[in-house]
Amino acid sequence: MVRTAKSNVLNNLGADLLMYPIILISNIIVTRILGASDKGSFVFFSMLLGAIVPILFFGMGNGIIYYLSSKKYQPKDTVLTILLLGFSIGLFCAFLFGIFWKIGYLGTVGNSFSSTTICLLLLSAPCSSLFLTSTYILTATDNFPKRNILNIFKKIFLSVFLLVFVLSSENKIMAAYWVFFVSSLLIVIIALSILFSTFKFSYSFNIPFLKDCFNYGIKAWIGNIAGRANRSLDQIFLGFIADPAKLGIYSVAYSVANIFMILPSAVAPVLFNKVAGLKDKAGSAILTIRTHARLIILLAPLIILAMVFSPWIIPWIYGDEFNGSIQPFLILLPGIFLFGVSRRIFQKWLAANDYPLLTSKVQLAGLITSAITFPVLIPLFDIIGAAWASLLAYLVATITAYFFFKQKSNRSYSEMFKIIPEDIKYLKKMVLSFLRISK
Repeated sequence: MVRTAKSNVLNNLGADLLMYPIILISNIIVTRILGASDKGSFVFFSMLLGAIVPILFFGMGNGIIYYLSSKKYQPKDTVLTILLLGFSIGLFCAFLFGIFWKIGYLGTVGNSFSSTTICLLLLSAPCSSLFLTSTYILTATDNFPKRNILNIFKKIFLSVFLLVFVLSSENKIMAAYWVFFVSSLLIVIIALSILFSTFKFSYSFNIPFLKDCFNYGIKAWIGNIAGRANRSLDQIFLGFIADPAKLGIYSVAYSVANIFMILPSAVAPVLFNKVAGLKDKAGSAILTIRTHARLIILLAPLIILAMVFSPWIIPWIYGDEFNGSIQPFLILLPGIFLFGVSRRIFQKWLAANDYPLLTSKVQLAGLITSAITFPVLIPLFDIIGAAWASLLAYLVATITAYFFFKQKSNRSYSEMFKIIPEDIKYLKKMVLSFLRISK
C-alpha cells in the first residue's frame, strides 16, 4: 500500500482502539445490570435498525461508494441527493416497523415492545439511515479521519449514556431505549455538521446519479441482504422465535467473537478505495493477497488464545448468568474469523473491480445455507444450533469468495494463503508506525 493507504488504515485502527476500552467496559457493566432477558430485548431493538435499514437502500450504498470513490461523480453534485435518499428510506423503514408491530408480526421479542418502545424505534429509523448515508459519503471520498470521528462519537455517546442512565434509572431497559434514540439523534446532528463543513454542494436533486447508483447497486442488493443476514440473521431469527434471555446469552457470544474483526474492518474500506482507483487488475490482486496474508498473521494467534481461555474469561467478565455464551462463542469464532477476514478482503476486490453480481453470489451462498440450516438447527438445538448454522453459512460464503477471486484474478489458491518475508517486514513497520502515532 502507498503511504496514504497505510495512514488511512492506521487512522481507522487507531480510532477503533481509542474508543474500544470505553465501549467494552460500558457493554460489560450494562450487560451485567440488564441481565440476559433485558439484554436480549435491547439487542433485538438495535438489531432491527442495524439490519433492516441498510437493506432498504436496495444496494444503492454500494453504488454511492463506487461512483464517488472512482470519481465518476463529484460530492458537490450528489451530497444533498444522498441525504434526501437516506431520510426517505428512514421514514419508509419506520412505517414498516409500525405496521408489523401493529399486526403482531415483529416476532416474539418485538411484539412484546410497549407503545413507548415502538415509538422510540420508529423515531430512531430516520436517524440510522441518515447516519448510514453520511458514512457512505465520507468513506467514498477518503475522509476516513472524519468518518472515524463520527464513529467515535456515535459509539462513545451510546456507551457512556447507557452506562450513566441505566445505572441511575429504575426502569433500566426503558432507559436503554431512550438512550439509543437520543444518541442516534445527536450523532446525526454531528454528521450533518461534518458534511456541511466539508463539502460545498449544489442544492439540486441529481436524478442521473440516483439512477446509476440504483443500476449498480441493485446487482449487489441481494448480496447486501445476504450480507446483513449472514451477520445478524441468527440473532433476528432467535428474536422472532425464542425468549429474550436466550438472545441475550447468544448476543454476548457473538459480540465477544467480533472483537477480533476490528482490524479487518479498518483495512477493508481503505483496500476497496485503493483497488477501485487502480487500473491494473493484476496489481490489485497482488495487493489484496498480501493484505489477506498479513491479516491472518496478525489475527490467527489471537484467535487460538481466545479459544483456549474463553471458558474462564467470559463468565468472569459477564457473570455466571452468561455461562451459556461459552459454547456458542467457541463454535462461532473460527467462522467469524474466516468470514471477517478472507471473505471480506476477497469480496472487496471483486466489488472494486466492478463485479457486483459476484459479490452478491458470495453473500447469497451464505444466506441460502442459513435459510436451510436455521429452521432445522435452531428449533432442535436452540442457541447451539444457531451457532452451528452460522458457522456453516460463514464457511460456505468464504469458500465461494475464494472461488470467484481465483477465477477472476487468475491466481492460485496456494498464492492466496502464501506468506512471504516481506509480509513480516511490512507488519513490523506498521506496528512501529502505529506505536509512534499512539504516543
